[in-house]
Amino acid sequence: MLRALLALALVACASAGPTHTIGDAQVAFHTGGRGPARFVGFVNRSPNRIAHADVHVTFGMPLPGGDWLVMLDGSLVRFSPDGERVRWSSKVVSVARAVTAGTDAVIAIGTIADPTALNGQRHAMFRIDATTGALGWHAQSTAIGGGSGVELVRVGTTTIAASFAGATGVDDTGTIQWDETIPGGTNDPRLVAVGANVVIVRSPTRMANDFGETPLRHPLSIRVLDAATGVERGRTELVPTEDYYGYNQAGVAGDGRLVIDGSEVRVHTERTEVQGKPGIRQTSTSTNKLIVIDLRDPSRPTAEARAMPAITDVDLPRGLPVGSITFLDRYAAHGQNLGLRVLDLAANKIQRAKLFVPTRVHDVDAFVQVTHIARHGARLVFAGIFAGDIGALRGRIARVDQCAAQDYIECSEGRGEVTLSPFAGFIGVIE
Repeated sequence: MLRALLALALVACASAGPTHTIGDAQVAFHTGGRGPARFVGFVNRSPNRIAHADVHVTFGMPLPGGDWLVMLDGSLVRFSPDGERVRWSSKVVSVARAVTAGTDAVIAIGTIADPTALNGQRHAMFRIDATTGALGWHAQSTAIGGGSGVELVRVGTTTIAASFAGATGVDDTGTIQWDETIPGGTNDPRLVAVGANVVIVRSPTRMANDFGETPLRHPLSIRVLDAATGVERGRTELVPTEDYYGYNQAGVAGDGRLVIDGSEVRVHTERTEVQGKPGIRQTSTSTNKLIVIDLRDPSRPTAEARAMPAITDVDLPRGLPVGSITFLDRYAAHGQNLGLRVLDLAANKIQRAKLFVPTRVHDVDAFVQVTHIARHGARLVFAGIFAGDIGALRGRIARVDQCAAQDYIECSEGRGEVTLSPFAGFIGVIE
């Protein structure tokens, strides 16, 4: 059994923590832990600002040595494991994805300031000095500029980015080693490092008018590339019986097979009339699938779509089976469970452990939303926001004057009080 460390950077209201100035907010960092879990969290404690005290976390990851790196309200912040010290904070870049390059550097995808760009920012891959936060080289390509859906992995000394527009490999000097562009693009891909290779899974783009009575059966493209050179080592396709395959998170099993949390989708088209003009109304149905890709011979990969195993709800385990794969739910509202799904591919079973169960507080609807998920080797890294009470964790909750809550805009005193719970932030890792 591997020891499962669930490192959740969450706001825990039960313990006081240090407060640091991040931008114009007074952000309290809270640390704690129980069993195999440790956590750090972010809540805006600025006085008299509860109506404007949301904390937005869009990216986070652990660094070698235990420090954390997080995008917090537009600032990239590195802080100590206990939250006592902010090592540095920078607004020069905005990070969407990142990987570590040794102990002293981070290679990231995001935006950098560029006065020559249309909006003053430009998408790029760039090096950040992990010790000082200083920006080093940056590289640009069509694939790197592929928007919010860019995936990022590192193999050896090559960092690979893949987006709807293509894929690019960059070495540690910022030099592009290989680059490919896909005319017309695809849906956002999944990019996974397996040994010395990367696997890129793509579904073709589709237009609304493509769908009809006959299933499209658009194939799912699966390619194996040498990470250092971009040379294709093997490819295969998986053809659905319906219109196309959807795909979410991906992980590698203990035997080296790549598994994707996917679905088979059918789009239903109905001819309608809108304001006297012909129109189209579309709905879709999906069947959950496990997409299993065998890479034991990279030159001849094979793929199959399996029925999703039945899911059993369990308590959070202290350890995960060797070779298991974890998938994380994205959202939970009042009374729902945002769970960690643990797949045992050999036994064909999934256990769903309870992580967060939001509970309404007074007239505040609690929720939790994961906004960032990335896999770093065997680690599953994530970040997000929540409000109210999500179980053992609780954000800032307060009764305030109703007029103060709406900045006294078109409001007179004496309307009573309301309960507010601004967004709080969290980051985490499972390894």
